[in-house]
Amino acid sequence: MVGINEKLDAPALNEAEVTLIGGTTGFGETIIIHIGNNMWAVVDSCTNPMNGECVALSYLEEIGVKVDEQLLYVVCTHWHEDHILGLSKLIEACSNKTVLALSCADDREKFIYEMMEKCNYTGKSSKLTELRDTINKANEKGIKIKRVEQDKMIFNKNGTECFALSPSSIEIEKFNKELANAQEKLHKVVGQVAQLKKIDQTSIEEASIVEEEIFASFEDLITEKLDNETTSVEEVEDLLKYKDAKKVEVNDRCVAMLLKIKGHNVILGADLEHDQKKSPDGGWQSASDCECMDNVVANLYKIPHHGSETGYYEYFIQKHIKPDAVSKLTSWIIGSNVLPKAVMLRKYYGHSKNLYVTTTSLLRMKNNEENRTFRKIMNETTEEIIEFKPQLGIIRSRIIIDSEDDTWRTEYFGSAKRIEKEYLDSLED
Repeated sequence: MVGINEKLDAPALNEAEVTLIGGTTGFGETIIIHIGNNMWAVVDSCTNPMNGECVALSYLEEIGVKVDEQLLYVVCTHWHEDHILGLSKLIEACSNKTVLALSCADDREKFIYEMMEKCNYTGKSSKLTELRDTINKANEKGIKIKRVEQDKMIFNKNGTECFALSPSSIEIEKFNKELANAQEKLHKVVGQVAQLKKIDQTSIEEASIVEEEIFASFEDLITEKLDNETTSVEEVEDLLKYKDAKKVEVNDRCVAMLLKIKGHNVILGADLEHDQKKSPDGGWQSASDCECMDNVVANLYKIPHHGSETGYYEYFIQKHIKPDAVSKLTSWIIGSNVLPKAVMLRKYYGHSKNLYVTTTSLLRMKNNEENRTFRKIMNETTEEIIEFKPQLGIIRSRIIIDSEDDTWRTEYFGSAKRIEKEYLDSLED
């Protein structure tokens, strides 16, 4: 597998597996799940920055999984780029036995997809292109698309139950209102666009999709090409109002999950967040109140939202995550914005010493005298600096399904690391 030096092997038929994959460049995450007896599920998708391939597909093929026969469930938790790229390639490799599960309240994406189809929009955005290609591939192959919400079962196979912990009914209600409002405004937008003279078809299609970046150029087009004899100033003002629509927090509506594997409980946090001030009963509080979470304590935890402060909710962790549960997360980076922060790693380490991250290379070390001396020596003695290529980080956890022992055997490969106290002490906040 490109980016991993080690040879990876398949689990035994009676072993469950929950594997998290990310990488040194913070390009995204995917989770591969072995339900047992050669039955598999994948949660989210990302592409390998070294070859552009779908990471989940590469991993499954590496260990000998027959994807078209054995991959039964694919879950897309939300439509952020770091969770969806390569998803269409994964769906293309599946058969109509596969079920594709999506959130019931997935932002404007379903609406945008429908508008793209009406306009025959090919799109420049990688997110929108992936969205369209994934749904079209699923439809072409006869793959069932299942919309999920809080407390709804995603699948029940081989004694493993998978439940959605989100989105909550509060978020679904908000989404339905926004969708109705968007539909109403779209009709007005399309009507006004038709009155604009000499605008090429591509511009009209992009304007209909109501993407924020379109409006900057669209406003210029109106100024230059509007036929004032047929369109009133009031109509133009109505059109421009749409660009001020509030941005929806997609993470509030993603699909966090509970896996019940014959007594071995797993929480997959996706990017679900919790804002005590904005929505005290939403986010992780709402997930904690799920019927399916009654008396559930997990010994494996995929930490939400790359270990960010917004994904952290201590009440949920104390109530539903065992002390020293296997806890794992992926890194994320845009420019100088890096997750996880050292302060959050320390918080999670306080809950569990079995803490893993797909890469530590993005985290800065303390600028102490020892490090300064080391850097000075390197600068004076090194004639050439070799740039290392990006690596994948794999955190693989396996357990015997029928075992009463709730200890997950966890291994890590590539850039992934287990967090130790000495390492945390070396980090700057």
